[in-house]
Amino acid sequence: MEQTHQTLIAEYLDLWHKYWIEMAESWSTLSHYNNTIQPFPGGEIFSDLFSNQFYNRGSSRVLQTHMGISHAIWAAAQEFLGEFVSSELLKDNKFAGHIRSQITDIGIPKFSEELGKFVTEKTLKTYMGVMKYMSHPYKRPESKTTSIWHNGSSKLLDYGGNGPAVLFIPSLVNRSYILDLMPQNSLVEFVKQHGLRPYLLDWGKPQQAEQSYDLSDYISNILLPSIERLGALHGKVHLVGYCMGGDLALAAAATKYSIDKLILIATPWDFSKMNVEFSSSIRSFDRFTTVPGELIQSFLMNQSSTNLLHKFVDFYDKPVGVGGDENLFVAIEDWVNDSVDLSVKVARDCWQQWFVDNLTNSSSWQVGTRHILPEKIENQTLIITGARDKLVPPDSSTPLADQLPNAKNLQGDFGHTSLVTSIRAKHDLWSDIVNWLRG
Repeated sequence: MEQTHQTLIAEYLDLWHKYWIEMAESWSTLSHYNNTIQPFPGGEIFSDLFSNQFYNRGSSRVLQTHMGISHAIWAAAQEFLGEFVSSELLKDNKFAGHIRSQITDIGIPKFSEELGKFVTEKTLKTYMGVMKYMSHPYKRPESKTTSIWHNGSSKLLDYGGNGPAVLFIPSLVNRSYILDLMPQNSLVEFVKQHGLRPYLLDWGKPQQAEQSYDLSDYISNILLPSIERLGALHGKVHLVGYCMGGDLALAAAATKYSIDKLILIATPWDFSKMNVEFSSSIRSFDRFTTVPGELIQSFLMNQSSTNLLHKFVDFYDKPVGVGGDENLFVAIEDWVNDSVDLSVKVARDCWQQWFVDNLTNSSSWQVGTRHILPEKIENQTLIITGARDKLVPPDSSTPLADQLPNAKNLQGDFGHTSLVTSIRAKHDLWSDIVNWLRG
């Protein structure tokens, strides 16, 4: 296969994902198309991939969902190639027109044959990469912490140490331990080792009480009392918010509690810049008691249908036993697959207020009766972005630098998770965080 055709195939698969999102008006539509496509060689592996007792990891709803969606999209990309080329969908997209033109020049039958070989080969390698991950021996060690406060399933974890208090606020969408992933890849432990006293707010998984919470409830009933508790112990506390946790940190800072400096890592603010697309099925949240974590994850990770393919193909191609890098991959995948359900009200608040109405960037977001106005938040603030962050691109975060009166930007060549997990970030970025907090 010519290299140029491989590039075209990769571009077509990425574009097909956008086509799929427009076509799939609901999960039932997605299921309908999944039932119409013809299976390709290797697809039978998927049926029992997660049931083999040999694996060291239990069945993951998130990973199964991603694999299923990717399987449907890749197979449908071949099944409906002719429909794509003749469709009016994406007709205003110049790049789509360019791809259509190239496919027409090659010829649909020839391109379809090459596409089928490419998808089959890469899909089989993806499955092998997943099996390598599922059977990997690495297990994340638990950190030694003390819970000094709790409310429902949420806990305030004390890591010990000396120096000014720092409260780490993770997203509600994922588990908090991404900030304390591994002993050598722990941002929380790093700041402890450099003269600060870290605390981590672990949201837990919503139980009966939290199932009725909205965003305001999480801030009022959990985040602010945690800050108040630390204020009583230390006087003032620095806040470090990661991803959605940064938005919650800003909401807390707007209350004028005993908060010193703010650090916002990969924090979305202008949601029009986010690479997240939602089908209309998200309006059916009310049929859930809690919105399944794998559904939320599928929306957050849908910017490229080939992401999962490339990730596990690369993992499969690595030599066995490459040490820290391999363990880090497994640790991050365990975290991704350890999904957290959201209360219906929180999911609806995030979708409507942030992604649809973009209330944050228009100074219209409210927590209870309080407007969250960055121009009124006078705390010194460090805004950290990753140049390779596909989930929260830098231009989603950087508008805050213009709106906050005492803010500065710091950008590194990192992705969304590598900002807070990678050894390179530890060497090149985390020292800047410590120095800025202590300065």
